[in-house]
Amino acid sequence: MGTRERSARRRGRAVAAAVLCGGALAIGFGALAAVAQPPSGGTTPERLAFEAADSDGDGLVSEAEMARDAAAAFSALDRNRDRRLTRAELGEHDPKLFDRVDADRDGVLTFSEVMRHKLKGLEAADTNRDGALSFEEMLAGARKELEAVR
Repeated sequence: MGTRERSARRRGRAVAAAVLCGGALAIGFGALAAVAQPPSGGTTPERLAFEAADSDGDGLVSEAEMARDAAAAFSALDRNRDRRLTRAELGEHDPKLFDRVDADRDGVLTFSEVMRHKLKGLEAADTNRDGALSFEEMLAGARKELEAVR
């Protein structure tokens, strides 16, 4: 497998994790925190994803920014445009995370289910109760989410 294919595969896993992890962002939020190693340049995939979600550059990801980022991730994964994500569309992912998000247990994820899960994650990770997540809060929330399914 070439470098381009490995990179695309990693991006796909990161987007799937972004949709599944409620740790609020877990944005490109990727294989998040406990999983990723910093690339040689020193900037982690989590940091890059956080900065991409933080559209106003204030160092925090608000509910509105998270919703915008989640919508983009959801849309990118919904290959057949039926407004539902199947396990196959998510590719490699933790089935336990999928099950946590799939509230009605019908085997597919709707954007409403994803957002409900992400809003719960934002609330749980927002330790200073300012209505937004700092990078550190996002990482801690994602770690907690990943630990909960293990």
